[in-house]
Amino acid sequence: MWRSLHNPRPAWLGTASRESPVNWGKLGLVKNTLLALFLVVSIFTPFCASAIQFDSPSRVLLDATIEGGSLVTQETDDSELREEIGEQLHFIEGQLERETATPQLFHKMEITLGDRTEEDGRLVQKYRADFQVAWTSAKPFPSQFKLVLPEGGDDDLLTRFEAKYRATCANNLGAPFVVPFWYQFDPMRCDLAKSAKSELAVTVTMALAKHATNSEGKSPEYQKIWEDGRLVVAYVAGNYDTLDHGGAAALEGQFTALYGKPLSSTKKSGKNFAIYETEYNTASGKLQIFGVDLIQGNVQDLDPALLEEYDRIQEVADVVAYNGHAGLGANVQALSALAKFAPKRYYLYWFNACKPYAYINSPLFDAMEAANPDVAVSKYLDVMSMAGVGYFSGGRDVVELAQRLVGKQATFRQLMQNLGVGDPVVYHEEDNAWPQPFVD
Repeated sequence: MWRSLHNPRPAWLGTASRESPVNWGKLGLVKNTLLALFLVVSIFTPFCASAIQFDSPSRVLLDATIEGGSLVTQETDDSELREEIGEQLHFIEGQLERETATPQLFHKMEITLGDRTEEDGRLVQKYRADFQVAWTSAKPFPSQFKLVLPEGGDDDLLTRFEAKYRATCANNLGAPFVVPFWYQFDPMRCDLAKSAKSELAVTVTMALAKHATNSEGKSPEYQKIWEDGRLVVAYVAGNYDTLDHGGAAALEGQFTALYGKPLSSTKKSGKNFAIYETEYNTASGKLQIFGVDLIQGNVQDLDPALLEEYDRIQEVADVVAYNGHAGLGANVQALSALAKFAPKRYYLYWFNACKPYAYINSPLFDAMEAANPDVAVSKYLDVMSMAGVGYFSGGRDVVELAQRLVGKQATFRQLMQNLGVGDPVVYHEEDNAWPQPFVD
């Protein structure tokens, strides 16, 4: 887990439409999943990046490798070592922001532990890290990229690293709110990027290569979506600030403008939430919308009554969409932890937040594997998310998404071009069949 000392949890003071740090609140749903990333061992099995396909109008998927990872540590337990490596590697995110690039540090990342040596009286753990980066397609990517990281990942060292370098090496991302140093860390702003060796820091080389299966032309599985004659959209609207504020209530007016008066319209209210359920006739069949407004709080600590309703909605949903703060990963991972899937039902997930691509982790995919253990996770699940800074207000992107799915014509590339300026991406679409028949 990311220790609270280095991930401060400020009050949720956000803006009306752009991501800002949130109240981290209770991490009960996600703290164990954050650690799970670093419990993956790949000593004998090479990293298989080619298993993931990827498409985006504005990003290209790269395979990233740090061959010479180095961690100053007192730990000898493998799980603790992986936790400290995770703390260290999180500092990649801030410095790649300058390049309009986003690392995926949770899903499909592998850490291979190497030798432990003694250097200047200190224990140094060598390792290799393999992961992926969504790099802007607006400019070429380098074959190698110099990274500056804290030399270790324990609380004491990270505290000293931040005390020494935050004042000179932090960018303004997330300002004026207090955010973790790893989120703002930019060694190009200070002498760290120019120095061959700096106190408390280590320099490593990240090798970059274009992923083999960047794709274009794949589409959502329209046959599966419409096989029961209806499109069901579950939309979770995270609140944008500390005031009573939601986005799902605005959906009915937008859909009514497109499809006329709803066949039905109901509202169910509970403690700090409201659920708006509407149904429309379209040329392709029924369109059913479940809009969930989180009036206060966030997805990390939902009311039990809402959890029960959300489970019911997930059983019939085709699309699950989230608009709100990523919570520096905590909200995205909390929503992933709630995922429950019906067997042989196709699901399309859409995360509109700030850089949710960086934070989506294994529980989402584990839940799909549990529902369909005999096939690849990608057969019944496609995931779209912002790779950059997402803007969200009133669910306009969700309306656009539903409208395109009703049309049954748009490829993922065409669909994403209208979902916002935060660099949307899709992955796990590698085995989609449309317009060919879908075979269960």
